[in-house]
Amino acid sequence: MARVRNLCAVLIAVNLVAAMAALFLVERAARESGPPRGPVLSAFGEATALSPARIEIPDANVRAAVVPVGKLATGEMEMPGFGSAGWYRLGPRPGERGPAVIAAHFDSFDGPDVFYGLRHLDPGDPIYVLDAQGRRIEFVVTAQSTTPKDQLPVARIWGPVAGPALRLITCGGSFDKRTRHYRDNVVVYAQLASASRSI
Repeated sequence: MARVRNLCAVLIAVNLVAAMAALFLVERAARESGPPRGPVLSAFGEATALSPARIEIPDANVRAAVVPVGKLATGEMEMPGFGSAGWYRLGPRPGERGPAVIAAHFDSFDGPDVFYGLRHLDPGDPIYVLDAQGRRIEFVVTAQSTTPKDQLPVARIWGPVAGPALRLITCGGSFDKRTRHYRDNVVVYAQLASASRSI
């Protein structure tokens, strides 16, 4: 029998309906105030939006595969397996106008997981998202927040933004031994820095 692990579930949960409403506002704002949502062009004329396959965050000791995830029948955001991160495929791709969301577990019974070091990030720290061909987009951390799971800042995570943005979400705070879940969510906010080729 497979070993039962501590599910560090990210409760984007109840708030996904509100999140989808926020995404609607992003798209409507894009139609009304600027060019249509889509790939952003770099100074070299290359489209920077990509389908993420890997994420690397040196200051958080993160090097992990990224898999696309969707929404469960319960309305909760689907979570990736332990050892990988999940990109919410119903929202923008990294590099597209709007907030791309990537979530991962904090830990399990086996020890630290992908986003264990997320809470140590500071403004200015780089985040690299890569596709399967090795094309890389760099984001820069702008802020971080820790909030109770039932107070997830949906509007701040999924609300309208002027350009490409990235949101990283994991668990945090104290551990509830009764539910076997962490009580809080840690959210890292980042904006696009540059696009380049990985070496």
